[in-house]
Amino acid sequence: MGSVGMAAVGATRTPVVLVREHGPTAGGDVVVGIDLGGQQDAALDFAFAEAERRSCSVRAVHGWTLPVALKNAVARNVAEELRAELLPWRRARPSVTVVERPLMGAAATVLVDEAAGAELVVVGRRERRSPLAPHIGHVTQAVIHHCSSPVAVVAHP
Repeated sequence: MGSVGMAAVGATRTPVVLVREHGPTAGGDVVVGIDLGGQQDAALDFAFAEAERRSCSVRAVHGWTLPVALKNAVARNVAEELRAELLPWRRARPSVTVVERPLMGAAATVLVDEAAGAELVVVGRRERRSPLAPHIGHVTQAVIHHCSSPVAVVAHP
């Protein structure tokens, strides 16, 4: 990803889809990164619309980290939060199959790993201006740089 692509991603308020030179992968899921407690309505809406248009599933991925001693108690809560977060989109687009993937691990690493073979990867980006350069979060930046699948970056306030 060059400076022009990164500038386009950071400057626009509309979704930007970045496609690698080899083109998109056909037959995979639409993978969407979920930040529980974040503002991802725009990204989820885009992901579900694309999955419906492509007649494929949405794989909703949330990466989280905690000390191993707390893992079992928290894992159940994270799974429930993810399920609740996705409920409005399940109801709005019942024809789309949803696979929930609350995975322990750094969000960027988990999302890049889960995106292997995806037809499209959808991530959000907060609209905020920096005096030096457009701001792109570390998870979105990792996905842009390390996913071979097409990546849709959806801005949100």
